[in-house]
Amino acid sequence: MPTLIVTNGFTEDLPGLGKITPFLALSEKRVTKAVRECLRHQYGFSAVEVSCEAHVEKNEWQGWCHISGEKWKYCVLLTV
Repeated sequence: MPTLIVTNGFTEDLPGLGKITPFLALSEKRVTKAVRECLRHQYGFSAVEVSCEAHVEKNEWQGWCHISGEKWKYCVLLTV
């Protein structure tokens, strides 16, 4: 299952991501949308900004987000 890990310590499973399309073949837009929705659910709509850019590195999606004005790195990886 794909898991979101933010460098601030927040971790959450993203159960629907990659269910139909292979994980590494997902679009950048799909990944950033899933991350944005998850973080806004946790921290509130106005507290979260997620960059529209994400890339695959070492079999995981990586990107940047701002939570309550602080910049954090995130990754989404497949866990067993």
